[in-house]
Amino acid sequence: MKSLLKFTAICGALIMMTGCGGGGGDSQSNGSNTNPNTENPSTPLTEQQIQNIIAISNETVPGIARENLLHGIVDTLIYGGDQVLDGEKKCSSGSYTKTGDVVIFDNCKGLFETATGLNQHQYLTVVSGKVTVTEGSYDYQDVVLLDADSGESQKVSGKFNISGNDNNAVVTTDKLNILATEKIANAFADVTYLLENYKLNYDKKSGLELALTTIGTLTVTNSTVGDYKIKFETTQPLFVQIDAAQDDAIVSYPYSGVLKITDLNNSAITTLTANNDKKTALVSIIANQKELANGIQNWADILGYSK
Repeated sequence: MKSLLKFTAICGALIMMTGCGGGGGDSQSNGSNTNPNTENPSTPLTEQQIQNIIAISNETVPGIARENLLHGIVDTLIYGGDQVLDGEKKCSSGSYTKTGDVVIFDNCKGLFETATGLNQHQYLTVVSGKVTVTEGSYDYQDVVLLDADSGESQKVSGKFNISGNDNNAVVTTDKLNILATEKIANAFADVTYLLENYKLNYDKKSGLELALTTIGTLTVTNSTVGDYKIKFETTQPLFVQIDAAQDDAIVSYPYSGVLKITDLNNSAITTLTANNDKKTALVSIIANQKELANGIQNWADILGYSK
């Protein structure tokens, strides 16, 4: 798995979408386009409901887009577990001890990475916790990841299963629990995340092209926009370029594919459709058979890397 996952060293800043009060896109428009995938409208949405739907979309898009492009917490955990399993790398500071299949961490820095840009990363410190590492699975138990620069942290429990090979692989988890301490303005708040029924398909089409598909459900409590539950899936695979000379590192933003995020509480759908310029995507929010926002955005903005 090491050669498969090395390239993923490239968890979630917020951005505003275009339309209905959002900003940061190249263009925007409001309309009333219908969408056959949404429920039949009953009563018109109030302005408060519309703003709430858009706020939840703004909150979820960066993190979900990262998870779909191997830039998120799932990739961070698997990459770190892969380092421990292969024993190729030691902590740059702190340590870990391995007894059989069980690894216990003590302020270990230098094994777990989080994305800061396209094919860019920074190291996190594993303050404490343990993981059972075996070929084909990583079982995390109260693993605390700390970003020393921001002071934000994540306490993670859950098991990943991995099958396949360097060219075609599947990563799944039934349940991943995350208690995050996030900085909001000048204060810290605890936010809980529950990722369920997650599945990633990694399909290397050639030495130059990679296709990614994911599906999963995310439940969030105590976020800046309140509690919500969403389902996400790539209805068409996201295609990116890779560089074999850089251990199959991703070297482009998606140039084909569709990511769909459904707000299950509000029956609203956010869709990201990749443009073939490798720089932008069309982002649309639809609820009650009405388009609430629509605009072209740079992938760097969508993923939060332009901040």
